Amino acid sequence: MRLARVHARAFRRAVGAVAREERYLAIVRPFPLPQVKTFVAECVRKKRPTFVAVAEERLVGGCDVAEKPRPLLAHEKFGFVVERLCRRHMRLRGRYYDSYPMALLFD
Repeated sequence: MRLARVHARAFRRAVGAVAREERYLAIVRPFPLPQVKTFVAECVRKKRPTFVAVAEERLVGGCDVAEKPRPLLAHEKFGFVVERLCRRHMRLRGRYYDSYPMALLFD
């Protein structure tokens, strides 16, 4: 399901839950709600391919799809590694996109 303005509060809650784990994000608490609302509004306005996962009518997660692998570099700076390339993994508006599942390994 595409991210929509009505998801802002729940999106913040989901990101906050992941941030508090202190393992997967470079933050330990969610951004303030006004900032999240602005982010969500920009995603909607610019039609960024940003999606949310909903289970039993509750938003439980989200992801964004980058057209270019350049954002991967930002994740790699925090220690994430690309596990593999999934060619043509997602289809959006008739166009296929590759995905790059990543992991943060604690050796």
